[in-house]
Amino acid sequence: VVIGRGWDTSGAAYLDENAPPRTDSSYSLSRVLVENLAREFSYQRGLAISCHRYCGFGYVPDNDLGPRLFCRTLPPADVARAAILAATNYDLRGDVFLIAPRSPFTPVDMIQAMSNPKPVVDKYFPGACAILEKRDMAMEPTHFWPMCDTRKAKLILGWEPKLTFEKWLINN
Repeated sequence: VVIGRGWDTSGAAYLDENAPPRTDSSYSLSRVLVENLAREFSYQRGLAISCHRYCGFGYVPDNDLGPRLFCRTLPPADVARAAILAATNYDLRGDVFLIAPRSPFTPVDMIQAMSNPKPVVDKYFPGACAILEKRDMAMEPTHFWPMCDTRKAKLILGWEPKLTFEKWLINN
């Protein structure tokens, strides 16, 4: 809805649920329309409905996620937990939630990482670049955006990702 099929519809952006839709395909357009329909139907019928805007998940094994955990990718288990928490919350009325990795980076970090990611990563995760190099995992500028504010999911659903980059480092 906001990042598009190629991940760059909003560009290197910091997003929350109020970010304007940037539909770049019939799929993303249909998602925006379904969100609007779900919200209206939920209010009219008193049904609990929520819509989730997920980052990528399920394309890469958890052990190989590495820098994708900065902003772009979640493990399927974290996505499933968000869905279960929403399905058991009967007070939702068409709420929209961003379900994305938790990133320690700031928008300034995101901009710096687009041309020189190593100092940004070393600032938050000393020694991480050496671990990534050992695993032959290159850091791409696109690993640092879009940054998604998931505070609403934490506040209302009680959801946070369990697998963070820091936990991935500990396991690798």
